[in-house]
Amino acid sequence: MQLNDISNKYFNQVCEAMRLACNDQWERNPKQHKISAFDTILSKTPYTNEFKPPIPKTYFLANKLFRPLSEIMNSFECLENILVYVRSFPYKRQGISRVSYLKYHVENYLNELYILKNRLVAYCMILERAYRKSDNAESIAITLTSISQKVHGVFEGYISIRGVHVHEHRFSDHDFDRLASLELLTTHSTDLPDILICEYNEAYKEIRTKWVAKIESDLKALEKLLDYCFTGFSEAITCNDTVLMPKGIK
Repeated sequence: MQLNDISNKYFNQVCEAMRLACNDQWERNPKQHKISAFDTILSKTPYTNEFKPPIPKTYFLANKLFRPLSEIMNSFECLENILVYVRSFPYKRQGISRVSYLKYHVENYLNELYILKNRLVAYCMILERAYRKSDNAESIAITLTSISQKVHGVFEGYISIRGVHVHEHRFSDHDFDRLASLELLTTHSTDLPDILICEYNEAYKEIRTKWVAKIESDLKALEKLLDYCFTGFSEAITCNDTVLMPKGIK
């Protein structure tokens, strides 16, 4: 994911806070540093009797700010990758159906949108709970509530399209039903008029082009949404480019 200046600002603020916390912990206790700082961030090594759990500040930055933020960014990167997948079909010699391939990535696209929406909303809740006892808790809550409402509004249409297909049934709409029927005919029938084969090829190109255009348009809108969210996060919990710790965490 290529961050623009607005989104990159908040990401850098969080990363800088982690860097300072790690440096501070290194100075306090170099022996404990590896486990309790970097491995906390990476969720790599469980705590042992030899090493104490990380200090609250390091834990908070790693698990409440950085990791959920990285998951949001990873979801958006997955959406960007799906656009690349949908634009091409690299499995002509492997016997994979073009329609199945396209439908598979459209399903993943809708599912990843759902994941991104949930991660953004969850991040708002994490921050609101973490800063609930801070002096500016009320203004933080107002900002985060506004972000959460914005996210719900943007994703409302997508969630209704996605429905519950992941758990109960496969995604289906008229375009893919028509394509599947045409593909079945052209694959398993040996005596078909050329016009039907042309109809299948044209329908496939049309539907793929439609989804490419839709995903491209959606990504532009989602970039603006992330800018809005990241700007709000920065305004809520930073001051002069420095992340403010919740009350009680030092």
